[in-house]
Amino acid sequence: MKMDTLATKRRERGEVTPADIDPFLSISTEELLYQLSSPKPSIRTCAATVLSSRKGTEIADCLCQQLKNEQKLYCKIAISNSLVNIGSLSVQPLLALLGKIGRNQETGIPQKGFNKISYPLPRDIAARILCRMGGGILPEVFAFLENERQPIELEQAIDVIGHIVYTSKLTIDSNILIQIADKYSEALMVQFKIIRCFSGFADDQTKHFLYKQLKSHDLGLQFEAARSVVLSGLDLPVDHCKWPEEVNAFIKQLTKKSSGRKKPHR
Repeated sequence: MKMDTLATKRRERGEVTPADIDPFLSISTEELLYQLSSPKPSIRTCAATVLSSRKGTEIADCLCQQLKNEQKLYCKIAISNSLVNIGSLSVQPLLALLGKIGRNQETGIPQKGFNKISYPLPRDIAARILCRMGGGILPEVFAFLENERQPIELEQAIDVIGHIVYTSKLTIDSNILIQIADKYSEALMVQFKIIRCFSGFADDQTKHFLYKQLKSHDLGLQFEAARSVVLSGLDLPVDHCKWPEEVNAFIKQLTKKSSGRKKPHR
């Protein structure tokens, strides 16, 4: 009885089986797009799943529009997977959604250090999907940053860059991010995101930026700058012993955890 109840609840959230999807394989793209807004979550999941094999700008746009409105878990998963499978055609409509879906994005700087050496997965759903697409999308993300944006849009785009660079161990120029940091110097969350992003960078500009942030009056920025210095394989400044005791303790703990990780190329 309990399993039946759980299955019913999952069904209500849009979970489907391969047998549910099979009848949709022969449906036209136009009809599948229409079914994306069906009142039945299971139908929306089936339609989104099948659309993953149909390429086209309109398909990516419609999936993104549904993602913006979707409330059911399994429907969201199906839409996300399809957008990743569609690939490059999904990038621009996803960039347009950064910071616009839900309220799960970070709004304040944590005042304690994040002591894991993995890169935190963005809490913004559009950013999460973009992260799954890999380094090939970075030129479009950087182009997105260069236009006038709201801070929350910048924060999520920076999350995408940081996650891809760190997890893929890429070496790229930090110049655009430094310019963003200068332009939005009063936007502390933008500063925080750039500091975190630089945990995968190791060039001289990054080093100078992080050393400056280590002297911040905001303890949260200090923690994050220390983390990025350690994870990037940069040398700590000689005066680091003057920092707060909790920051130095955090550095020792993180250094021990990260000692086996391959560092970015300099």
